[in-house]
Amino acid sequence: MQRLLNRLGCIELELQNHLAATKYEQRLVEKWNTILETQEKEEESAVILERRKEDLVRKAKEYHEELKTVLKNMPEAPRITVTRLKEQEKKNKTKEQVLRAKRAKIKAFKGLPPNLQLARHDLRQARHELEKLTQLRERLLGRMADGVS
Repeated sequence: MQRLLNRLGCIELELQNHLAATKYEQRLVEKWNTILETQEKEEESAVILERRKEDLVRKAKEYHEELKTVLKNMPEAPRITVTRLKEQEKKNKTKEQVLRAKRAKIKAFKGLPPNLQLARHDLRQARHELEKLTQLRERLLGRMADGVS
């Protein structure tokens, strides 16, 4: 019986060692499973990143070609500065003032004949007409004054 108990003790010890080894192996398997799963995810993400990179490179090439086309069709930049622009603005203002003065002269001479002699004749007639109208006014005012008194 003692032998049997000793033998059962040895078997129990052997089973405990075997259980410990199995638990250790199970932990190793779980560890390697998690490592493999993360590697698969990383590989998937690496593939996705590679695709994105290819897409971005393709888009960058398209944008570069479009930029070349735009720059090619774009007219050359005018060589103008702020000071030149201000100077031109001042010149324009003086020209506008001269233009206004000339328009005023044209308006004053509007209706006059282009010949100087004819213009003088028209002026004399206008003065004579003015004289007649002034005399008529004086007579009318005189009659009004006589009628009131």
